[in-house]
Amino acid sequence: MESSYKENNEQSLINHINIFQHILFVLFLIVIYLLKYMNYYWFHTAAEIYSCIIAGCIFITSINTYRISFNNYFMFLGFAFIFIMILDIFHILTYADLIIYPFESIGIGAKFWIAARTLELSTFLISFILLYYNDLRPNFYLIFAVYTIILIFLIIDILYLNIFIPQMKTYSGITTVKIFWEYILSTGFLLCCFILYKFKKKLITNCIQC
Repeated sequence: MESSYKENNEQSLINHINIFQHILFVLFLIVIYLLKYMNYYWFHTAAEIYSCIIAGCIFITSINTYRISFNNYFMFLGFAFIFIMILDIFHILTYADLIIYPFESIGIGAKFWIAARTLELSTFLISFILLYYNDLRPNFYLIFAVYTIILIFLIIDILYLNIFIPQMKTYSGITTVKIFWEYILSTGFLLCCFILYKFKKKLITNCIQC
């Protein structure tokens, strides 16, 4: 009887926490929506910071649960999202062409956004290999080193070289390259949604095994 009473209290506490979390999330969405009409830059910054927090949480969760779950798919996503988060932070700091560097910053924010989304799409596509072949044991130290090199190269290229990622924005507006690149990214993310739908049974199986 006492054990059942304790379990009921714990379940009730969990339910209250879940309700509180949902209320906070709804309030956050309302604030974000109102910020859109008050000041678009505030809205953009708040939305991007929220996405960075989610990326950081994915990284922390994947690291702390891997010893229990051994889920290589989720671990790979966690490693990658910390680098995507860094690029998004650079995007936030350079959005609306904020002059935080000792040189002309027109279009740098757009470049960081494109770089972050391209790295994110590439990560999702590569991660499906680990989702399908869940017996693979990747070297996460090597993955971390590769992503570090890619991150450094992207930052240097965007700020100094201007080789890999072309101009995405000018004083007259966004470029045709950016529009075309966004179509490619949108198509790629739709493809990822389709692949996840096809692999949903395997994804559920992996989660149950965790």
